[in-house]
Amino acid sequence: MLKRNIAILIAGGLLGAQANLASAGDSNVYVLPAQARYLEERAASVRAEAQADLYQTVVNINAATKYVNAEHLGVLVIKNDKGQSFTWKADTFVEADIPLKAIAPAGFAAGATRVHVHHPLDHISGG
Repeated sequence: MLKRNIAILIAGGLLGAQANLASAGDSNVYVLPAQARYLEERAASVRAEAQADLYQTVVNINAATKYVNAEHLGVLVIKNDKGQSFTWKADTFVEADIPLKAIAPAGFAAGATRVHVHHPLDHISGG
């Protein structure tokens, strides 16, 4: 995930630098059409990878559901037995135990369910 985010930032930065250099009219800097095409294709590729890597986990809950587990930066599609659903990205800063009511939209029947967000060890300082 981190590598992909870095690649997105680099691709975006290169395209931004290319645009700035081209608009500055600096006669010492030349951006070849092939270079521009490569950067545009690479940025599109990185964006597509980012969308494809976003995994979604469908979680069905009911009145008896006590806990739902989520991986850090994972995307949950939470559905209840009343036919309601919503999507949530687990982008907490630390491991968390959150009442589902706190993240669910108004009117969503969440009961007493809690969401536990698990962070991999490499995200934890000193780990």
